[in-house]
Amino acid sequence: MYDENKSKGRTAGAYFRVSTGRQEKEATIDSQIDEVKTRIKADENILLPENIFTDDGWSGELLARPKLDELRDACKGKRIEVLYVYDLGRLSRNFTNQLVLLEEIENAGVEIISLHDINPQNEEETLAQRVLGIFHDYERIKIAERMRRGKLYKSRMGILINGQALYGLTYVRKTENRPAYCKINEFETDAVNKIFEWFVIKGYSQRKIIK
Repeated sequence: MYDENKSKGRTAGAYFRVSTGRQEKEATIDSQIDEVKTRIKADENILLPENIFTDDGWSGELLARPKLDELRDACKGKRIEVLYVYDLGRLSRNFTNQLVLLEEIENAGVEIISLHDINPQNEEETLAQRVLGIFHDYERIKIAERMRRGKLYKSRMGILINGQALYGLTYVRKTENRPAYCKINEFETDAVNKIFEWFVIKGYSQRKIIK
């Protein structure tokens, strides 16, 4: 629970995260760091380099993130007194996981300050904070579903999604009149056919096929 009167001269920690696949739509790591550091300085708290935790390119759906693990250890070890985040979605976009982290950090005696969420001072504001967490989760699910549908549509239209060709295929770049696609690589086809025969028809093990 946020208390403005006790946020002076304490040891601060800061956690940052950006998911690479959505970096265009989210605040970048640099902009997060700049805004959070400005707030910490304004609060007259102390941010040491070892208390800056940055997960760059990690999904907010995962709890197993290297710097998030270090942050949790730092909270448990009483290395920091107050934790700053750009928003609570940096900790987790999964609402249940977010609640687990908030409870764990607060039970360790660490105050959490989010720059773009409600920092509750009473039960009503705590409820409002939890409701915002539900919207973070809703946004995650909505975007994931939109991406899934978009990829499915492109695949049905014969449009290459990831820009890479599997062995046995050759990637052909898009032109003004045609999207990128893959064509059969005649040089690699013989090896693909042999592997199919050995594995599917003859039942060879992967080790034997490699040999």
